[in-house]
This record gives sequence, structure tokens and C-alpha cells, in this order.
Amino acid sequence: MIHDGRAILTINHGQDSNFNGTLVGVDLDTGEELWRFDHEHFFAEPSISPDGFVFLTSFSGHVFKIDMHGQLCWEIQPSERNLWRGILSQDQFVYAEIAGQSKFTRAIDCQSGAVRWEFENGGHCYGLAGSECSRFIIHSVGVTKNFGEWRYFLYCTDALTGELVWRTEHKQIMYCPAILGDFIFVGSRDHVAVFDLNNGRLIDRYNLTESSEVSQQPLVSGGAVIIASQHGHVASLIVKAEKRGLFRKLKPKLNVSWHLDLSAKIRSSAIGVEGQILVLTEDGKCQFVNTRSGAVEQTVKVPYFKEGYGLSHTPDGILVAASRDCLRSKIS
Repeated sequence: MIHDGRAILTINHGQDSNFNGTLVGVDLDTGEELWRFDHEHFFAEPSISPDGFVFLTSFSGHVFKIDMHGQLCWEIQPSERNLWRGILSQDQFVYAEIAGQSKFTRAIDCQSGAVRWEFENGGHCYGLAGSECSRFIIHSVGVTKNFGEWRYFLYCTDALTGELVWRTEHKQIMYCPAILGDFIFVGSRDHVAVFDLNNGRLIDRYNLTESSEVSQQPLVSGGAVIIASQHGHVASLIVKAEKRGLFRKLKPKLNVSWHLDLSAKIRSSAIGVEGQILVLTEDGKCQFVNTRSGAVEQTVKVPYFKEGYGLSHTPDGILVAASRDCLRSKIS
């Protein structure tokens, strides 16, 4: 992630039971390490607030707030469960537990580090959605009572209190949700489901033409949502009100603005910048796709790329997290 001329990187390393995580601040122009923050377990992906603070979760159950000089502001550990990446909403950092025996989502006051509320979601959380101004938090959760028997739920809670607003169940796994207007878009196996934000009702679904998963969070771009499957299918989806049924009432319907199929598996979440979306494929190519037409306008080969998942856009190019390295490619 990039903020104020710095690249903020998380590096997880170690083997067997020796787990370690490192957060590093790097000068974007020179690649010089400015500072580092170490912890005795893996880190999840960080979140950066508009005022320049890093909020970070760990598989040890710790939550950290760190400033742009690498100094610790506060640290808490409400549980010892593995934690996934959190989101910022209403001056809160909201995160959820993952993996075995997980069951809580918590909201942490960004200033004090105090727990504002916790919601018992009952299982493994695949992703959260909200925003700085959203009145709701959406939780995508898998719940199991017996080994191998899973049920999948979307929960909607009040962003300020954590109180349940509604719950809906889906027959297949649901990954990371995204909110656009009054609708929730969430990827699944072989499709993307769209739900009504106000009541959780299933509106429609977009079915992929081949077997694949949409496990990355959809990207909101203008009035559309861009989805990318693991096997390289990219599409732009919008919801429009159309007259449907016997009485021709206006009802929301999912429409596809465009779609394309890339020649390789996608390795990064899509990011948006200036009318384009960027995706990184397994062959080390960054594809620049026009958000209106779906045309691939530019392809940039990342040098020395072997494996990686992180992707950020810089004023003059791209930044890629590739295994143990951070690679910067300038684009003319």
C-alpha cells in the first residue's frame, strides 16, 4: 500500500512453529527502508486511514495502530484467534476472527484502541464490507457445526452499535463482499450474487461460463462493480431498475456492461485508477483495462516476477509484492 511517498509492506516469514511478521516503511523514490515493525506471528494486509495511520491485525490475535514513522500508537489482544484484514468505518477499525474456533467480529475505536462493540457471527469470516460513512457493516461468514458441514451467511450489523439488522443464508460459499449503493456484490463458486443492502434479499446472480471462483473482493468503480475470477474472467456489473413481471413493476436487475477473459490466472485484487482497473496475472503481466469498454489498453511485464499477490499503483507506474521482494516498474 502507498501513502505520502511511502510504500507500506507486510512480510511474513519463518517456518515450522517459528512464525514472524514484519511491517516495513519504504521510501517510494529510492527503495530505502525507513523503518520496520516486527511481531512474533504473521500479519494480515494492513489498512491505512486518510490521516496516515496503519491498522494491522495478526494471526496471534493482536491489533496494532502504527504511525508513518513506524511508532506503535496502541496494541490490543481481545482474543488469541487468527485475524484477517480489517476495514475502516465510522472512526472504527472493524475486523473478524478466522479459522478454527473463530466466532467474533469486533470494532475498535481508532483513537483509543478500546473495543466499541463485538458481534458473535458464529464462524469463519471470509470478508467484511463497509466504508467511512456507511451505516452498515456486512459480514460474510461460514459456519460449521460438524466437520465438513458448512452453512454460509451474510450478516448486516449497525456500524455504530454492532446490533444485527438482518441475516440471510446462501447455498454456496460467499467470499469478500462489496457495497455499491443499495446493493451488495459477493463472489462465490462459479457466480457472483447480488443482495439488497436494506433487507438481505437475493436480487440476481452473474454466472461464470467456466468453473472458477471469485474469491477476491469486487472493485467498485464509478457506478459499476468489477469482478475478477481466479481463472482470469473479468466483468463489469451494474444493477438497473427494469419493468418486470405480470404488472410490469420496476424491479432491480443485474446487467453486464462488458466482460473479457485473460489468458492467465489472476494473482492480485483488482485496483482502480483514472478510468482503468489493474490486475496482475500469474505470468507477471499487469493488465490495464478500461473500466468503460473492457478493452486492455496496456500490458506491463513485471521484471523478475516469479510469485506474488500485492499490487499498488504509483504516480508513474506500479508496485508489486513478489515473494520476498518489492518490485517497482515505471511506465512511460
